[in-house]
Amino acid sequence: MDSNRQSSELRVRKNLLDLSEVEVSDLRQAFTLLNESGEYQKFASILVHWGHTQQNDLLFLLWARAYFYEFELLLQSVVPSVTLPYWDYTSETSRKDGLPAIVANPLTESGEPNPLFRGEWREPLHTFRETLPPPALAETAQLAETAMSFEDFVTFSTSIWKTDIFTHIWLGGSSRSTATTAFDPIFWFSHCNLDRLWDEWQRKYDDYSAPASVESADLKPFQVDDNGTTRSLTGADVLRTAELGYTYL
Repeated sequence: MDSNRQSSELRVRKNLLDLSEVEVSDLRQAFTLLNESGEYQKFASILVHWGHTQQNDLLFLLWARAYFYEFELLLQSVVPSVTLPYWDYTSETSRKDGLPAIVANPLTESGEPNPLFRGEWREPLHTFRETLPPPALAETAQLAETAMSFEDFVTFSTSIWKTDIFTHIWLGGSSRSTATTAFDPIFWFSHCNLDRLWDEWQRKYDDYSAPASVESADLKPFQVDDNGTTRSLTGADVLRTAELGYTYL
């Protein structure tokens, strides 16, 4: 992360369902360009080697926030107008309709391959999309509601993790394995929602405090340019979305 890339004007991350046609087109273009250059595959593999994915790992939310932030910068390196949207799997619409069409359909409206449906990998991946929303999404919404009621960071973090696991199970296919999940575009949108829920929780309990060990922890392999000196990104660097230059709508 380069501190010089932050702006006083917050970038807005939107719900997938609220993207305009132009925003959808730009997002697809960004994914296509990153896939063609091989940068997408390189970045997705970071999760395999560095990711914090266990329930009791208190760096789970912080490392993920840094990961998505860096991925958003990667998207913007090819299409500057793009921000990372979220799929709100806790919403009534998701419980009723399942995945939004722009990620559920293998083809775009014009009949072209949809880069938001599946990613590219060195081995063929079998992308599976659930067509009927099962009870798991309703359970996920309930888990999220319960997690949001906890006032301390540790309990919230370990509880909101469960919504992520339920979503991975529901999505199926490559989403069920840490080795392949980040190669599936839906990974970024569902996890962006996890970050949104954390941001919402932070606003609700503004006076919360994270353990000192969490704030001081290095979020490898990410780095920050701190007044000309490169150092490891820490938990304290990513505690607030506004300090990273984005917000949710």
